[in-house]
Amino acid sequence: MYKTNTVDLMGKKVGMLTVLEATDQRINKSIVWKCKCSCGNIIYVKSTYLVNASVVNCGCVKKEDERLIEKNNEFIGKTFGRLTALEVVKRQDGYYVKCKCTCGNIAYIFKNSLTQGKTKSCGCIAREKASERFKKRHEEISIIIDLSGKTFGRLTVLEDTKKRSDGNVIWKCKCSCGNIVNVNSSYLRKGITRSCGCLSREVKAERLKKLNKENHYFNNLTGKTFGRLTAIEKEKSNAGFIWKCNCICGNVVYVRSSSLANGSTRSCGCLAKESASKRLKLYMKENSPIKDLTAQRFGMLVVIGLSDKRRVGKNRKYVLHKCVCDCGNVVYVTTSQLTSDLKTSCGCINKEKHIEKGRRLSAIVNEKYVVENTNINTITKEEPYITNKTGIRGVCLCKKTKKYLAYISFKKKTYRLGSFSNKEDAVKVRKEAESKIFGEFLKEYNSRKNL
Repeated sequence: MYKTNTVDLMGKKVGMLTVLEATDQRINKSIVWKCKCSCGNIIYVKSTYLVNASVVNCGCVKKEDERLIEKNNEFIGKTFGRLTALEVVKRQDGYYVKCKCTCGNIAYIFKNSLTQGKTKSCGCIAREKASERFKKRHEEISIIIDLSGKTFGRLTVLEDTKKRSDGNVIWKCKCSCGNIVNVNSSYLRKGITRSCGCLSREVKAERLKKLNKENHYFNNLTGKTFGRLTAIEKEKSNAGFIWKCNCICGNVVYVRSSSLANGSTRSCGCLAKESASKRLKLYMKENSPIKDLTAQRFGMLVVIGLSDKRRVGKNRKYVLHKCVCDCGNVVYVTTSQLTSDLKTSCGCINKEKHIEKGRRLSAIVNEKYVVENTNINTITKEEPYITNKTGIRGVCLCKKTKKYLAYISFKKKTYRLGSFSNKEDAVKVRKEAESKIFGEFLKEYNSRKNL
């Protein structure tokens, strides 16, 4: 092997390939490297192919794809609803079955969607159903509600115009102002249209009068004070008339008259800055000096020292002490938690307490109800568990075979009683097993109890 000026790829990983060593072989002055694929195969690859990542495996991925496609070819020629399977193809997000619909369209569908009956067409079925619903909704209404002579707001209905819109009758109406308009019957009944348009114009005119009245008050605010602002002069802008104001801090701002009147603007912004500064000082304030509790013990915790971490409270930040528990865990605790004995361990004490409590309860249950590794309450209980979907204890439905499985558990052992196509057969076998196994055991248990 001789020296070259090419990049050293020894030990590098390219896709599924790991470069082992360089060989003496050369292809177009490029070194051929010995590589090992993650599947175990050894191949020899030119350096340019590795650098450009044009070769990233020994070909096993392609073979695996072909194997999966061949395995799924059982769908070829089968019909699912309106779809006929043509071939299995691989796309970016997985394997699809290429299908042809009876309408002539080509669709790519997931295998599970076909087998489970979720997809039965290229989408033409949904479009046909939508079209039928649309036709049904917009077909001519056979019974027309006569609105002639009725009044809706300022409109009085005169006659039917013989026109239709979305299946609704268009009525010819006369407004109280004298105008004639054509209105949809649904707009009349829902109160959407109540005039020829004169009503909205009158409302707008009233609003404009009210606004002009308010503006008359705002026409002269010179010298008036609003919070920290004093109005100097009125100026015109793209948004209308605004007031030039002086703030007590010395800044000059331009504010709308309505903002001055309703109190939404009371300064140039300095008031908000000062309020934020006060809140920040209160937030960062330390109400008590930092206590160094290093080397002191609190329950199972020993303080190592102060940490740089802080816990943010409502109005302050709390110093955290780094502590080691007797169990070896490291925790960070505030001064108040340590001094008031609120925190005496990393949490292991509570775990031990819960475990001990569980053991005591188990011992009580075992002593009272468990006989020969069998819980009397469990075998006498008829209600199924929450996870049971058949409603019968000891009977479940197998998702793969779609059959009902019957089983029974006794003395910490589970016995399978068989699988059945009918639920009734499985229930019958389960009941027979209960009477034979549980019945004899309970009879013996009750005879001992009565002695």
